[in-house]
Amino acid sequence: MRQLRGTRRLVPLCELDEYIAGWRRLEATFTAAGGHAWLFRAANRQDQFLEFLEARDLATLLEHPDVAAALEALDVSFGEGVYDEWEEVEPSIIS
Repeated sequence: MRQLRGTRRLVPLCELDEYIAGWRRLEATFTAAGGHAWLFRAANRQDQFLEFLEARDLATLLEHPDVAAALEALDVSFGEGVYDEWEEVEPSIIS
């Protein structure tokens, strides 16, 4: 079953370059560990971002040392944001 973590994060526009560099580090380490990562920005607010991290075993990937360090660096620099974790709906649940 796939799991997804979505994090909303507000980033001051004057720190956008640093944030994008930090996100790219997280994205690279997360995908190298076997997950998928996407970044979206609100259409009407250039300072609001939505980060998605998806994997079959999300908890294990979030504990991976390189991933944990990249995520902590973002949290320290830009705040933890607000996150939710989601699970894939199995076909048997909706049939």
